[in-house]
Amino acid sequence: MSDISRIQFAKDTIQFILNESCCRLNEFFPCTTEDKQTPLYTESVEQLLQLIEINNNNQLIKPLSVTTSSGAVLILIFKNFVIKIFNSHKTWSKVSTILNQLKHSDYIVKITHSISQNNIHAISTERLIPIVEHNSYGNHHLIYKFDHLLVLQLFRNISCALRSIHSIGYQQGDCTWDNIGMIGNRFVLFDFNCAQQLMPYRNSSDVPQLIKSGLYNLQYNNYDDTEQVTIDFLLKLKNLNLTDGFQLYNKVMSK
Repeated sequence: MSDISRIQFAKDTIQFILNESCCRLNEFFPCTTEDKQTPLYTESVEQLLQLIEINNNNQLIKPLSVTTSSGAVLILIFKNFVIKIFNSHKTWSKVSTILNQLKHSDYIVKITHSISQNNIHAISTERLIPIVEHNSYGNHHLIYKFDHLLVLQLFRNISCALRSIHSIGYQQGDCTWDNIGMIGNRFVLFDFNCAQQLMPYRNSSDVPQLIKSGLYNLQYNNYDDTEQVTIDFLLKLKNLNLTDGFQLYNKVMSK
């Protein structure tokens, strides 16, 4: 690709992101004019192009879709990978550090690359399919019919994820079903923007959040397919007041 073609591709990509997102892109990396209307080819944009190439066999492609997470992360979704651009170095550093320490876990989304230079702070990860799907009207639904065996698998997989993150002294911080996805036949935990260090005087909120979110989604988004044995199972877990991933793992793996 010639330099002129590369510059045009860069501007076309930034224009696509502008059209697809409702955020101010310059809050994430310098890429538009001051009026936020015209795409620019900047050093930050070149870093983004290089990150795309690294993840796509040295070929440039545009994202399939664009979204944001709490206004703090710009998410570019490609066919086989995802790029997340953070609006602060602090959050980028926290998330990339945690994910790099947890590469051994099959139940936490895997980071593939990480960059922080030229005013862009970004990571790339493997792509997953979120189990809770949201539409433009604010409605949401589960992508599968969750019978008891599938719920049991989810709790077993995510208990492994929580055991891993708690073992390095962090909690995920927002452990709801909205932050669980599928890769192949595995449930994986993602979105570590709200992750916090565990404190000795305060129990992790991850396990109670996971159970509460499970009860909500199974009762309101999976109502006709939810078995009573599943509700009983989650209520028993709730009443145990489990405080970390190790305790949850021991309980659900014995079922």
